[in-house]
Amino acid sequence: QEVTDEILDDLIQEHEYVVVYFSGNCEEGQKCDDILEELENIDDELDESGIIFVTTEDLTMAKKYGIKSFPKLVFFRNREPLVYGGDIEDEDEVLAWLTDEDTLEIPDKIEEVNSKMLDKILGENEHVVVYFYKEGDKKSQKILQELENIDDECEDKDIDFVKISDEGIEKEYDLPSLPAVAFYRNRFREIYTGDLMHEEAILEWILDLRESEPDVIENVDRKTLQVLINDVNHLAVLFYTDNCEECEDVLEELETIDDETDEHGIQFVKSKDAKLASEIGIFSFPALVYYETGVPIMYDGNLLDENEVLEWMMDQKNDESIEEIDREKLFHYIDTKEFLAVVFHKEEDPDSPRILRHIELIDDEALEYGIKIVKMKDRLMAKKYGFRNPPGITYFRKGKPINYDGDIDDEEEVLDWLTEPENMELTDHIERVNRKMFDKIRQRSDYVAVFLYSSDCKQCPRVLTEVEHIDDEADSAGINFVKIDDKQLAKEFGVFALPAILFFKIGSKEPTIYAGDLYDEQQILQWLLTQKDPSGDVIEAAEGNELLKQIEEEEALAVYFWNKTLCDLCAQQKQQQHQRGRKAQKKAASGEEETGPEAPVIDNEECEQCVKILEELENIDDDCERHGIKFVKTQDLKIADMYGASNYPVLMYFENGIGGVFEGDLEEEEEVLQWLIQQRTEDRIELITRIMLEKMVEETQYLAVYFYKQNCHICEQILEELEKIDDECDVYGIHLVRIQDPQLAKRYGIKTFPALVYFRNGNPLLFEGDLQNEQSVLEWLIDDDNRELADEIEAVNERMLTRLLNESPFLAVFFYDEDCPECEEILQNLEEIDGEADLFGIDFVKICSAQAAADQGLHTLPALMYFRKKKPMVYDGDLTQSSKVLDWLTSQDVFEIRNEIEEVNKKMLEKLLEENEYVTVFFYEPNADESRTIMEKLENIDSETDNFDIKFVKMADARYARKWGVTHLPAIVYFRKRFPSIYRGDLHSEADVLEWLRKNRFRQPELNLFMYALMAIIVAFLIYTGFLLQCFKTTPTTVVVQHQKQS
Repeated sequence: QEVTDEILDDLIQEHEYVVVYFSGNCEEGQKCDDILEELENIDDELDESGIIFVTTEDLTMAKKYGIKSFPKLVFFRNREPLVYGGDIEDEDEVLAWLTDEDTLEIPDKIEEVNSKMLDKILGENEHVVVYFYKEGDKKSQKILQELENIDDECEDKDIDFVKISDEGIEKEYDLPSLPAVAFYRNRFREIYTGDLMHEEAILEWILDLRESEPDVIENVDRKTLQVLINDVNHLAVLFYTDNCEECEDVLEELETIDDETDEHGIQFVKSKDAKLASEIGIFSFPALVYYETGVPIMYDGNLLDENEVLEWMMDQKNDESIEEIDREKLFHYIDTKEFLAVVFHKEEDPDSPRILRHIELIDDEALEYGIKIVKMKDRLMAKKYGFRNPPGITYFRKGKPINYDGDIDDEEEVLDWLTEPENMELTDHIERVNRKMFDKIRQRSDYVAVFLYSSDCKQCPRVLTEVEHIDDEADSAGINFVKIDDKQLAKEFGVFALPAILFFKIGSKEPTIYAGDLYDEQQILQWLLTQKDPSGDVIEAAEGNELLKQIEEEEALAVYFWNKTLCDLCAQQKQQQHQRGRKAQKKAASGEEETGPEAPVIDNEECEQCVKILEELENIDDDCERHGIKFVKTQDLKIADMYGASNYPVLMYFENGIGGVFEGDLEEEEEVLQWLIQQRTEDRIELITRIMLEKMVEETQYLAVYFYKQNCHICEQILEELEKIDDECDVYGIHLVRIQDPQLAKRYGIKTFPALVYFRNGNPLLFEGDLQNEQSVLEWLIDDDNRELADEIEAVNERMLTRLLNESPFLAVFFYDEDCPECEEILQNLEEIDGEADLFGIDFVKICSAQAAADQGLHTLPALMYFRKKKPMVYDGDLTQSSKVLDWLTSQDVFEIRNEIEEVNKKMLEKLLEENEYVTVFFYEPNADESRTIMEKLENIDSETDNFDIKFVKMADARYARKWGVTHLPAIVYFRKRFPSIYRGDLHSEADVLEWLRKNRFRQPELNLFMYALMAIIVAFLIYTGFLLQCFKTTPTTVVVQHQKQS
């Protein structure tokens, strides 16, 4: 990355290791540019080592560090520059110099490393001390200052001292806490448990460990153990725990063979990592595991017998059970072996030993199925069979090859593939199998037909020839047809004369023996088909997209989810129990005690279900079909998880994608049939799972959920009552379901059961009324206030629209259909005025129904209709201009209903008072007989008031009436330019009311008595004031001054 001088200075100040390529003024194509291209090849390796590599053309920074010739490479370690003096054009030499420990080492500082560098240091150095700490922690910084005092002493003793603060390092290295100091000897760790502030004590501890002899069996942590498993070809690990007396005894015995294991190239360690042990199936301790090229093999013998343990380890190391063959041997085996697996490998490939070791683990078991496994390093033959770059596996079935394309490191997957009946099957004849293979085919196939014969039977070849004519027909009918030469097996199934044909149905313990003509293949085929399905129908299997499509589209679908893997394990467990029983008998006879961990036991009840349930359900398949219910089975557990199924087997019923779960006993087919018929013919409240609920909350606009718990008598009673309103809820577009999930109920604040939560577009509302009164529940669910959605126009169905037309005096309805491209935009605009319309008392809804629109006389959609007391008006303006729509809805022309006094709310009245000079309001009490009587009489004069240009409305709001001085209802208030006058006369006389309104309407502004009196007083006061001023006016006096002579 090219940087400026400011960025470069910041990088040097903030980071411990920074490499700078000073190129000088460098143009494209010059030598300096070519060198930069070469150096970019090592940028990733430096990043992994925690070294930042940048380039700059800035000469100011170069001069600052005394660089005069270009190009130049400078390494900054803790802001101290070190100029590279080697060949700058050799990027490998540059990389070696930059990552060299001597170069990275900062005097008097403990070297900071990252996780990858630490792993490299631990792998290359015998003695390493690591300080693990958290960046920015004050305590860690103080400890670091103390530890740097002993860095040189450790270096003198050839001990590398590093520090690391990578995020997640505590978990990666399985540390108890941070900060921590650990000493590593050949990757084996010891953690310091003393005071980290006492560096002298730490140094003494480090030097003691440096000089001491290691444990006989080294203890390793998780990180080291994982490295050893990956890197060491032959590794023995003893898993143990603290406070385990047996573990101590076993350790003491096994330490006596540690030297012998070293001599034979087996590294022996011990670990207390219970988590890692559990990952490979170890839950009881102590336990010994042998890893060869990373593949674990568990020891099941006596751990206290060290000689037996050593012998077992040697057997594992020296066991090479897969035969190496040449080209000639390969052709011979292809001709003579019925089933042959060839592992092609490269001799020089380092992964080959590991791969072959995986295959060796299944070699003996494959042989039990009659499959010979060999290995071959002939590259030419590998290429011939499709492997240009081995490794690879080719499987020959009677000479016909197929190639394995799975994970060759997964030996169980390889074995499953080799023994898969479909892979062992050849279409041109009936497959010959042995007893073990036959058992596996029975476990994996719903229907199996077996031809029992023997080599000394004269009739058998002729009968076999006839039977092979119907192999393809049987296969196409889903019947797996095999042959077996085993007289003992025949006797176990009650067959004492060969040849014979037996039919096995999944879950059946005993086969059905064919008793007809063995030379008539058509009769045999017809018998097989009849055995497979006596009624002609079976429960159909469906998976994946096909099943999902059926769930979404079928009107009535029953789906049986079952775990075939569990059933296979049940069969395998029975076989293992039989083998263990025989082994125990042998050991008991020889006086030995059986030791080693026991295999986990699967619940017997679950195993019994595998056998019984499918048989029982197939008995009701035809009955379901007669009632219009399609029945399928599936092993697709991913789809089961989608609908919240966790315990198998489980039966679900779906109608157009909406499902319910069967709660009863699946083994009682009559109970199952009754439930399915009830679901089909009656509208029941479906039982759903958590995942189904979460999906419904997202997709369903109105969803009522009944939360209840098991063994609750009142819950069941209320559920029966709620079933009565389920149909009504459906009519109003409300989906009513039930769920048993106390944990989920807590999310919605439910502490006592039962409870009902109403989801409106996902927003929950808890019912707080009486659940035992189903009618009050229904009224609450369909109440407009509860159904109302914030900032959204409510969607209704035809039934709900009819109800609203009957109940709402002012209703705006937006009609649209799903194939309308502009409807979405119009809806968004209309939702902007939904709240405003609500303030004016106008209910706003939407309906997606062409039939509902046609019923109202609409033939083009979208359209907006306004219903005033069921009287419709169609808006013919631009629906995208929401403000004009609102003006139209609240305009007087639209609002007015002839020969009827219109009902208004506060917002509408304020608008009328603003727009009209003369308004009369009749304030009344709802549900009051007197108010109703007066209202009927007043409606007789509504037309006359219109002639007087007086707007006559009514309002049932006593609180708002008090604002205008009305204290008793009913009352009439006349507004003239918002100035109120209250009628004091007889409300029952509509003629008096009309006359009073006429006088008020046409009266000119006059001065009343009070005003006359006030004016008279004012005039009198002015006259009196004038009189006083006139009467008490003073005459001015003249002073005469006499002349002196006069005096």
